[in-house]
Amino acid sequence: MKKLMGILGRILFILLFGFFMSFFVFESIGEEGFSLTGMPVKLMIMIASFLVMFIGLFVSFKNVKLGGFIIMVGGLFNALYMILGGGAEYIDAALIFGVPFIILGVMIMVSFRKKSKYY
Repeated sequence: MKKLMGILGRILFILLFGFFMSFFVFESIGEEGFSLTGMPVKLMIMIASFLVMFIGLFVSFKNVKLGGFIIMVGGLFNALYMILGGGAEYIDAALIFGVPFIILGVMIMVSFRKKSKYY
């Protein structure tokens, strides 16, 4: 059951990662607040957050607890960034962008087994 939870957590992470990245990129096109590179600052911060979570996915294959923790912290950062960037009126966006990754990080962490050749 733990192995299934770890595999399912990783598959759902990849699907959610792709969905949210594409959603956020298309939402940010044409928005004000460009940096020196020509990309919106909001987009650059979210891309950095998602890249950290993506690194957490790769780390989870070697160290399940650490990888799940990185994904969970990335989801928490997304939620806090949405709340701090938009105020209390963006609590729904914070829940949408943060909670799924927090849950997936916990799922991956729970799939940790002490003695295994593959995890």
